[in-house]
Amino acid sequence: MGYDKRKDVRMAVLEGAFIEFEEGCDIVGTLVDIARHGLSFTYEGDPGLCFPFSRICADISIPENGFSLEDVACRVVYDDVAHDMDDTDISAATVTKQCGVEFCELTEEQQEKLEFFIGCIARKNSL
Repeated sequence: MGYDKRKDVRMAVLEGAFIEFEEGCDIVGTLVDIARHGLSFTYEGDPGLCFPFSRICADISIPENGFSLEDVACRVVYDDVAHDMDDTDISAATVTKQCGVEFCELTEEQQEKLEFFIGCIARKNSL
């Protein structure tokens, strides 16, 4: 996996938090961890292909409690086969991949929602 360049402490995300992307990208990911400047997520994808966009807008949501953070501009930092995959799994047509994104130009409202998410929803244990 790529070198971790996060500026902030990463917080593990409780199950049930998802990231969906703007029209034209049918990837739905499950959040792994989050910080003030970005997050990582897993998704099912082709082991030989990279995430299809370098910059994209995303919605972060937890359907169970109605939380949503919409239209977050992101820049893809890395997109690799998940570190817990073995060589047998990697030869499959689809594998679990882990992607890291950096947030770009958040509005004040988005920053407030992000702080709420980190403070109240993400696990208090840092990674």
